[in-house]
Amino acid sequence: MSVHDAAAGREAGMRVILVDDSALFLETLAAQLTRNPAVRIVGRATGGAEGLKLARELEPDVAIVDLAMPDMNGLELAQGLKRLASPPRVVMLSMYDEPEYREGAQLMGVDAYISKNNVHAELLPLLQLLQAQILPQAAPGSATQAVQPSDYHH
Repeated sequence: MSVHDAAAGREAGMRVILVDDSALFLETLAAQLTRNPAVRIVGRATGGAEGLKLARELEPDVAIVDLAMPDMNGLELAQGLKRLASPPRVVMLSMYDEPEYREGAQLMGVDAYISKNNVHAELLPLLQLLQAQILPQAAPGSATQAVQPSDYHH
């Protein structure tokens, strides 16, 4: 892909990969997210190791990952993603909405943590905040005035 192609692709929206061991959840989440023209799903993986490989190849802006996966859990994946040359923002999704999981995710560099019970209400607003940071629009600095993704850890 040429530099021009990469720039054009970035203008088309945030590049997002989804990583969850449930193919049904991946399908449902992708269907919800593709309704937003600012989001482009560029890859899906059903395991952490596959997700890390995808991230290396595709260099997404955002990785939305499940906490509990059999081969490599979401915390290990987040740590690997944050070590990449161009690390994506990492949004952790989990059925486990306990403070110790949120704290562990934050220690691993996760940018936001959302309970799967709240995913439909919280994910799209969070992605809008991330989009303002990743793909700055007309007003410079406008993203810093909004709620920060780190607020999704509390």
